[in-house]
Amino acid sequence: LEPELTEAAIRIVKKNADFLLDVQGDDGSFCESYYIFGNKPVGSCNLGRPNFVGIFALLEAYKLTHDIKYVEGARLTWNYVWANYWHEPSGLFRSRLNDDTVIIHALDVTAQLRAYREMLFVTPIHMSKPFINKFSRWAVQTLMMSGMIQSEENRSGELAIGVGSRDWDNDG
Repeated sequence: LEPELTEAAIRIVKKNADFLLDVQGDDGSFCESYYIFGNKPVGSCNLGRPNFVGIFALLEAYKLTHDIKYVEGARLTWNYVWANYWHEPSGLFRSRLNDDTVIIHALDVTAQLRAYREMLFVTPIHMSKPFINKFSRWAVQTLMMSGMIQSEENRSGELAIGVGSRDWDNDG
């Protein structure tokens, strides 16, 4: 991209991430939506998905700005999610606070997976082990409860045809 467009994009991301830090609860929580002016919550504040989305949004801002405050904000929410949404007996994250009902929706699964992935990149390994150990349980439980198909064999063009060779879709 052109340097001025990249700079403008980074300014927009930073402004949005700063907004997230402004509306983030003291405990790390996020609500579903907010008034732009006044930062007051409009939507529900007891849903899991906004918290997972908040985590990876803040970490994307960190990747662009290298400002550690975004990692700190994401980690605060990550700790909040584990303390309030993780349901140990099922190995799943609750959809709502104080409710053991879990609604497995594609958006929730991707938000949770992305938050997991991004937090692994910014967390020292000695701090990651507890939630790494729960990842396989979460993944299997999510697949089982949702009816998604789990496959042992995952092929893409480059693995099936050979790395570095041209395959049918020209991505390898």
